[in-house]
Amino acid sequence: MKRNVLMVMVITIFMFTVFGITYAWQGRMDGMGNPSGLIPDESDFLINPARIADGHSGKIFNHYGFSYTGVNNSWDADSSRSLIPIGLSYNLENDGGVWWNEALIGVSHPLGSGKIAVFLEYEGNYGDLEGHEVLDLTSGSDFASIDLENDVNTDMSDVALRLVYGLPLGKVFKLGTEIKIAYRDEEAGWDQRLDDLVISGFPFSASGEASNLPTGLMRYILPPYDSDYWNLSFKLGLNWKVGEVVCDFAPRGGFIFAGDNEWASHLSGGGTDGVDTLNITNDFDMDGDVDGWNFGFDFWLRFPVTADTSMPLVFRLDYQEKERDGSGDGELGISSTFGPIGTGPYSFEHDSQENLLTITAGGGFDIGVSEHTKIAIGLFYNYMNSKNDLEMTLSPEGSGVDVITETGGYPEYSEHQSKLQLAGEHRASPCLTMRGGLSIFYGWVSEEYDFDGGVDISGLGSASSLINNGISLDGNRWGIEASLGASWVCDRVTIEPFINGGYQRVNLDGDEDWSLLGIDVLAFDVDKEKDEWFVGGGFSLLFNL
Repeated sequence: MKRNVLMVMVITIFMFTVFGITYAWQGRMDGMGNPSGLIPDESDFLINPARIADGHSGKIFNHYGFSYTGVNNSWDADSSRSLIPIGLSYNLENDGGVWWNEALIGVSHPLGSGKIAVFLEYEGNYGDLEGHEVLDLTSGSDFASIDLENDVNTDMSDVALRLVYGLPLGKVFKLGTEIKIAYRDEEAGWDQRLDDLVISGFPFSASGEASNLPTGLMRYILPPYDSDYWNLSFKLGLNWKVGEVVCDFAPRGGFIFAGDNEWASHLSGGGTDGVDTLNITNDFDMDGDVDGWNFGFDFWLRFPVTADTSMPLVFRLDYQEKERDGSGDGELGISSTFGPIGTGPYSFEHDSQENLLTITAGGGFDIGVSEHTKIAIGLFYNYMNSKNDLEMTLSPEGSGVDVITETGGYPEYSEHQSKLQLAGEHRASPCLTMRGGLSIFYGWVSEEYDFDGGVDISGLGSASSLINNGISLDGNRWGIEASLGASWVCDRVTIEPFINGGYQRVNLDGDEDWSLLGIDVLAFDVDKEKDEWFVGGGFSLLFNL
């Protein structure tokens, strides 16, 4: 389904390209590293719909962009304290890549005293990471080791219809509005397979595989889900002048409706010591809903400094919440050479919530160096805070017992970031303009994980924190990104190709603690690293009607 949607979009773009009915805009900004608010651009009306009131001619648009991101994750932990004399270490490593694509097709036309535009948009990505999770235990001369292969997959596609209208109100004021409806399909999950199991002094062999099972270190990577939903959003745009100062304000909000969510899991495995065998199976399937809402706004000011220089100031805020839930039945089976040991149905339910807050504030200078050359420099502060919580309840049928786990944070992530952005363009001839951009950032990062597990026995009350696991990490994230682009103009047609690439690295370390019935039993020193590099590109095309 998702691949078919992408193919339809690509074919549509190809048709528009062949007939020359296209409009370049985002290609200019992408060729300079997307300095939104720092350098004015006609595509600003995608941020503030009042900006579409500028100009009177109709236009037809399309844009395509893609990127490939290589990812390498590493998580290492070594025990630093233990209630019993054992040594324990575990690590997770996986690497792979994420493909991302976006496409946009639209048309604008004068309507009344203003202008209207309609867009069809597509965005999608597909990620695949593979690696190993290894646990090693030592006690004197004895040791044990388990090695699990993992395969993490993420998939997202979003198709949206956007309607924008803006009109001037007098000489210094413009008003705009936007309505957007989108259908999104999201999937995330993992598969694990037992690659090796060694126990000293015990001739035991085993095999097994699992999918989307919330155990081990994988539970800290992402909660599994298979979701689809609709999102309806609204935006209001205001653009006005106070003297020579240009002001933009664009509040927005939206909500999710008609959402469905599924979480299915499977486990099968067994082992033998050459005499007896032990087999285990476990399956569950939960169905539920997706709900959520979002709010944000952009506020821009642009102060004239000289005839060729201005000082833009930018402030942006975004907040969103998304909740997934589900309930269903499962079946656990354990058997040996001598027959069934224990089987039984159970009910399972979960509730997960994702919160994300981002804030950007900063400014800079937009400088006309000459008639054909301009540069811009900006310094920005970015704040990001995200938290994914997950609560699960397992209830064996007829037992009167609820096993409850709460995970606060996948993780709870906070970052304070400073970013330097440079952009510029030069018109080499009436037909050709060259441009480029460079951004460098450094962020101070903290991550917090918290897990509680307990039981609730009917008639006896609850013990909500029999076992607790807490992880606290801090460190830094830094990166660099560069972009190159160009515009080629021929009569009413403009072609704007662009390429970009970058690298970023995360370095975190800290402590992990385990407690049982309130007693500290185990502690680890933890190091987490992540490397990402990406390359991308695309093009925009322009045709003025």
